[in-house]
Amino acid sequence: MNPKRTLRTLRTDGSDTGVDGQSWANAFATLQKPLSVATPSGDEIWVKAGTYYPDEGPGYTNNNRSHSFVLQIGVGVYGGFDGTESSKSRRDWVANATILGGDIKEDDLLFHDERAPEPTLAYLLSRMHHPEFPEPLGVFR
Repeated sequence: MNPKRTLRTLRTDGSDTGVDGQSWANAFATLQKPLSVATPSGDEIWVKAGTYYPDEGPGYTNNNRSHSFVLQIGVGVYGGFDGTESSKSRRDWVANATILGGDIKEDDLLFHDERAPEPTLAYLLSRMHHPEFPEPLGVFR
């Protein structure tokens, strides 16, 4: 079994090449990269404040509406970081809003494809309610 890792993501115009995400100084530039390398052995992805779109990252085409974030069961995705924390308990999701944006062209609606092979994620999404703003949605497991 692989040891648990914490992978960090900074919202930058930088590159995902040559970094491993093991520290804020060596963080990934997009969210797609750590999602693609995380393993369901309990890896965590810490995401710095900002808006992240699924069409950003290596191998993704800008403004392509067919791209999405593929979350894995067993991989925690946490927002609310300012990019200096060394502990998850130090994050502040009110001051450091982290948004997974599905509105690629800023004219879309978020939806879930019920034909997806993972019924557990579909169930979790179907049980969500419209939050009283602001209510952080911190982790998918």
